Parts: sequence; structure tokens; C-alpha cells
Amino acid sequence: MASEATRGLLYQASTATFDFNNPSQALSELLDLIGKLLVVDRVALYELSEDQSAFVPRMAIGISTSELGKVTASSDNPVLKKALSKHRSASTENGKGALSLPLSPGSIACGPCVAGGQTVGLIFTASDSKKSYDLQEL
Repeated sequence: MASEATRGLLYQASTATFDFNNPSQALSELLDLIGKLLVVDRVALYELSEDQSAFVPRMAIGISTSELGKVTASSDNPVLKKALSKHRSASTENGKGALSLPLSPGSIACGPCVAGGQTVGLIFTASDSKKSYDLQEL
């Protein structure tokens, strides 16, 4: 059963309104909400580059975007491969497999941003703890 704090955050998420006339503010508020819901230290939004060869950082909370590098779209990292091929969230297990991912070290999850059946962006979250994400609960 969810804790009172978790229920409060889920209520906040379900009733959140974003000003889409101000996309930067809306995205920033969305990343902040993701960070609170997942209780993570860092959240970053990546956008697919025009030539579709890589994902580039656009916004982040808990880390500067200047500290983040590009993520190649043809990466062999299992977390990234799963997120891109299955259009589903994926995460590291007990901190393993995070080395080549943004926001490492720690436990990292990656969720695809899909539009028209194509992944156009990625959202990464990271926690400094080594515990695995339970994506069944997300």
C-alpha cells in the first residue's frame, strides 16, 4: 500500500496543470514532478538530434546540462537498447550497467518519449543509491 507521501505526490501528478504556452516552464515543472514521484537525485530530458544519430541534453534537474554528453542512438547499453527498441522504460540493476549512461553513477532509469511511433527523446532519472528501480510500481 502506498504511503501518505506517495499518495500525495500521485494526487499532485494527476491534478498538475502545465502552461504549454510556456514550454520551457512546463517541461521544467514536469521534470521536477518526475524527480519527486520517483524520489531521485537527478532528472534529464534528451532530444533526438536533427540527423537522428544521437540524443542531446536539453533540460536537467540536479545536474547542469553542460555536464551531460550526447547519447548515441546506436548505443550497446542494454538499458538504452531496451528503451529504444521496445519503447518502454528500462533501468539498471543494482547500479550495474550505468557506466555509459548519462547521470551515472548510481541507479539509472530511462524512459522513451514517443511520438508517431518514433522515439523523439529520452528521460533519464538517477538515484545515488544502488537499489534497483521497481518499474512494475511505476
